[in-house]
Amino acid sequence: MPYLLFLDFYCMLQTTITLDGGKLIQHQKWDEKGEEKESTITREVQKNQLITTCIFGDTQCRRVYDRK
Repeated sequence: MPYLLFLDFYCMLQTTITLDGGKLIQHQKWDEKGEEKESTITREVQKNQLITTCIFGDTQCRRVYDRK
């Protein structure tokens, strides 16, 4: 089920969160000053780690959180 969040007067964000094969996938779309943008954040647990991957355009970021 998509959630709509209002960021400011010029931008409206739509977020869709799904669970696919043990991965939590958050897909965001918004229009910023007439230009459509989108990003995807994927979260998954492997052993004692939470791995988060964020993709925005050509940029990709990966974070690994260790459980203590």
